[in-house]
Formats: sequence, structure tokens, C-alpha cells
Amino acid sequence: SNRYYLPMTMGFTFFVIYIINDIKFNNTPGKITKAFYYMLVIIFLYFQFTKNAYPDIKAFSDDGKNTNSFLKSIEQNTKGSSTVLIVMDPVQNYEQGLAVASYLKNVSGFKKYYAKFEYRKTIAFMYSDTNFYNFIENESKKYFENNTFEKIQNTDEVKCIAIFPKLEEIFLDKNKDWFKNDKFDRIEFGKNIIYYRK
Repeated sequence: SNRYYLPMTMGFTFFVIYIINDIKFNNTPGKITKAFYYMLVIIFLYFQFTKNAYPDIKAFSDDGKNTNSFLKSIEQNTKGSSTVLIVMDPVQNYEQGLAVASYLKNVSGFKKYYAKFEYRKTIAFMYSDTNFYNFIENESKKYFENNTFEKIQNTDEVKCIAIFPKLEEIFLDKNKDWFKNDKFDRIEFGKNIIYYRK
């Protein structure tokens, strides 16, 4: 999990400091033998870190930058009175959906934001427990109870459609009755997509 990367990095750093200090001030066993052993450990840990942890850390960082650009774009290209539609999986995008909705409401001053619930084709392992899945789904629906797509009276008022990863194709397929590609501009922010009405 991403939350373990910072402690792991700090732990790796302190371990290296300990080894260097131990080699410098402790004479037994032989310095060369100890130094060789410790260097092997350091090299092994370094390659494990760069192979497994660093790519995930970079991806996590890039995701944060893309999300920031995603939100800033909504602010810059729409007005507070505009209708914004958030296309999300109520379970697998629960945290992101709530975060975007809270940002639009509390930071940007949007009043007309709505959630359009679509479901990904596959369920991530962390949501494989049925009880947990149902709990998150209910919480998500409860949060957006008064702000769901069904509450929009006129879909022509939708000026911005923010779509979370792996949902664009599903959304386009299920909303052909009102969504027309030629009436919107499409912008990508990493794996997030935004459609703006022309």
C-alpha cells in the first residue's frame, strides 16, 4: 500500500546510517568482512526499492498531479453555477468521488454537482468482500442521495462531465440517448477524463 512507502524509505535510510556507523566504530568482526556483508544487504535493498516501490511512488505522485490539474480545469472552464456531472463507480471511486464533490462544493463554490453511478467491469481485490462492497456502495449512495444524475431535469444543462478511470467506455455506451460526442470537447488528465460542452 502507498502509505507504507514513506516509513519504508525512512527505515531504509536509518538502516544505512546504522551500518555505516557500526563499520566505523566497531572493530569486530573484521571491518572488510562486515563492510562486504553490509554492502550486499544495501545493494539488495536498493534494487528491491527501485524495482518495486519507486515505480508505485512515481505513479502515486503523477496521479496526484493529474488529479490537481483535473480539478483546476473544472474550475477554469466552468462557472460555479454550471452543472457538473461526476461519473464514478460508487464503490471503487468512493473516496475520489467524495473528494471531488467536496472540493467543488467547499472550495470552488459549485452548487450543482451530480453523481452518475456506473460500475467497472472488474472488482479490485480490496473490494472483493461482499459485505464491505455493499457497505461502501450504500455510503456512497447516501452521500449523493440528493445529487444523483436522476435529479437533473434537463441534461442540456450539463456543462462538464468528469469521468474516473475505466468508466468512459461504459458511460458512453449507456448514455447515448442524451450524450452526443460532437457537442463536447474531450480532455485527458492521466486516466481521468473531462468532457466540456462546446
